[in-house]
Amino acid sequence: MDRISQLPPEILHQILSLLQTKTAAQTAVLSKLWLKACYTNPHLNFDQFDFYTSSDESDFDTSDDESDDEAEIEPRHSDSFYESHVEFSRMVDSILERYRRENLPISDFNLRISFSDQTDCEGLVDKWLDIITETRASQVTLLVESKTEDYSERYTLLADSIFAIESLQQLELNHCKILKRRTLLSEDEIRFATACRNLRRVEFVEAGIDDMFLFELIPKLHFIKELMLQFCEYLKEINISSSTLEVCSIVKCDLLVQAIFDTPKLLSLAFSKQCKLPCLSFISASSQCRISIKYDTIMDTEQLMNLRRSLVELRDQVVDLTLPSIDKDLRLASKIDHLPPPEVENLSSYCPNSAYSSYFDLIFSICWPKSWIIQYCDEDFGEYLRKLLLKEKERRWRFIECTWKEYLMNAEIEYKKRTRNDWMTLDRKMLAADSRIFDEINTMCFKQTQRREKHKYSCISR
Repeated sequence: MDRISQLPPEILHQILSLLQTKTAAQTAVLSKLWLKACYTNPHLNFDQFDFYTSSDESDFDTSDDESDDEAEIEPRHSDSFYESHVEFSRMVDSILERYRRENLPISDFNLRISFSDQTDCEGLVDKWLDIITETRASQVTLLVESKTEDYSERYTLLADSIFAIESLQQLELNHCKILKRRTLLSEDEIRFATACRNLRRVEFVEAGIDDMFLFELIPKLHFIKELMLQFCEYLKEINISSSTLEVCSIVKCDLLVQAIFDTPKLLSLAFSKQCKLPCLSFISASSQCRISIKYDTIMDTEQLMNLRRSLVELRDQVVDLTLPSIDKDLRLASKIDHLPPPEVENLSSYCPNSAYSSYFDLIFSICWPKSWIIQYCDEDFGEYLRKLLLKEKERRWRFIECTWKEYLMNAEIEYKKRTRNDWMTLDRKMLAADSRIFDEINTMCFKQTQRREKHKYSCISR
């Protein structure tokens, strides 16, 4: 007998939980202990795309020119897909039925499955969820994909199947609709009103949820800590009320125009991949809350104007901002030139390719960062900055108050070299003595050393 087979069943179960669906099943032939471990493993991970053989994978087109978030898996031979899908579904159904019949515990249940349309095995996932409910699983992850682009044909899950899992601690729902219930019940009779007492983390990815669904759900989750909303195209005006929520992340919900938070314990609110930031209101929020805003692309000045308005609205919040490389010659409206830029705690951006003065003008028309990290600095940018700081030292130019020149003059500058990962402080006395001081610099950090005078903010109405 090999040493691994002599390990306790709990360790064997952990090993099986790390393997792909088909590989885990194949370990049953190794020994009777492995067979028993497979039959009693409480960590169930069913991935339809791990289940395919290499020949089956040729039936699918995963084009490289699409992003990971948006890539669709399209079958080239529907017969082969259907046969594999049926085989996979039968396997999952058989295993779960056996777990229910033999009263075996299930702690984790992860499912990734793809349906051709709404009528393909309708109700099957709901049946499996009923079994999971009976076994009191603590973590459930569902990724229900649809190969059709028609949203109306996506697989629909029953809300009272999902939220009846009382011991549920973590839930992730991908690519599925949750717009119907098994029975029509009055508000105080809905099952998940008293269920999901232990649910800590909820993630909806391309899920068919709307504003009202979210508004009704969140207050019922009395211990929720994390809420993740990604690519939820039906969210427009959300109102999130929770006395326990600490982390909220919103990713590419592009139709979202307003978000209201009544969340006294909220510590982190993150927006990423948004074309336009929603109007934000806080009924209650923690004084320690940090708001993170990350853009992948900047398309036009309208997007920048929206960002500036949002930063003005968030002037009482701690904001971390991440901007992409901006190659276009973009300028904000001249009517805001006289307005002081709103302050952000941290700004992270990429080194511009050229037109450095215009780039600085644009950045400081949007915000005034307390700390600013510029990544992937090249030698041209370093030389430009060195000459600029030398001119200031020799007083060959004057700066105007509240401009980036004032910022650079007063900032403490740190840098990282390409070959090292530790921060070093720039000695300005070396600027004239060493003309190649910036050659090996990859990342620079500018830190505001003087407290900026508070201004009255104003902004253009939305």
